[in-house]
Amino acid sequence: LALAVGVALIFRYTSWGYGVTMVGSAPKFAEYGGVNVKRQGFVVLLLSGAVGGLAGGVETLGVHHRFMEGFAPGFGFDGLIAALLANGSPVATIVTALFFGALRSGSLLLEVDTSASREIITVIQALIILSVSAQVLIKRRGDSQAGERRWKF
Repeated sequence: LALAVGVALIFRYTSWGYGVTMVGSAPKFAEYGGVNVKRQGFVVLLLSGAVGGLAGGVETLGVHHRFMEGFAPGFGFDGLIAALLANGSPVATIVTALFFGALRSGSLLLEVDTSASREIITVIQALIILSVSAQVLIKRRGDSQAGERRWKF
């Protein structure tokens, strides 16, 4: 939690965070502004790998106290979905991850208390992802069509 809040503060208040945001949203603009896009991307790649390794180390050493095969089933996929649905906001990623975690843990109770399969939660998660993706796609398509109409004489 502290790491997510720290990353949000870095992105908001430092020039390095602004450069990372620029590279993520408009690489050509960032390059024109003087940011080394390849170097910035490589540094962000290394840092994200370090954070992923730290999370795996905490899970392995802090929870199980040893390495177990299949210790993190689908954690990376769930984290990626949470980050994408949060639209790149580290603090919103926490909220989204808590929501998906509640859905996943609730699936076990769903299967025990009812005759429904717990895979219904996977379908619900997929529907959430599709609806958010469709909303973004419709918004972007509307913006691009408005831009095309604006410049046609």
